[in-house]
Amino acid sequence: MYRSHCKANGAGKYVKVNVSDTGSSYTKSVSLTSSKGAKVSGRVTRTGGRTNKEILVRLSSTDGVRVLRTAMTDGAGRFTVSGLPSGNWSVAVNSDSWRGIGRAFKGRHSIRVTAGKSYSVGTLQFRG
Repeated sequence: MYRSHCKANGAGKYVKVNVSDTGSSYTKSVSLTSSKGAKVSGRVTRTGGRTNKEILVRLSSTDGVRVLRTAMTDGAGRFTVSGLPSGNWSVAVNSDSWRGIGRAFKGRHSIRVTAGKSYSVGTLQFRG
C-alpha cells in the first residue's frame, strides 16, 4: 500500500531543455534547481513487547499549506522522513496506518526544520 517515492534526498541543477516534435527542434537554456530536503529520523516504541514494524509516522506542515510526508518503521522501530521543505512540522504516530487512526504518544509532537539538514525527534512511545 505504501511505496517509496522521490524524497528529495539529493540536489542538482539542470541547465538545458531540448524540445522536439515532428520536423523541428528547439533548445532553450534554463536554470532549474532541485533543492535537498530536510530529514527527520527517530524511533517508535510500544509497551507490551509488540513489534514496531510497519508503523506509519506522518509529518504535516503547519505553515498554512497542507503538505504531508510519511515513513514506515523498520523492525526495530526506526524511521526517516525525508524531502521536507523548511518550516514547522507536526508529528503523528499511527499503528493502524491503513485505517488512518492516529495514536496518542509520548515524545516530541512538533519540529522546525531547514531544508538540507538532518534532525531527530528521538523516541516516540505509545501504547499499542
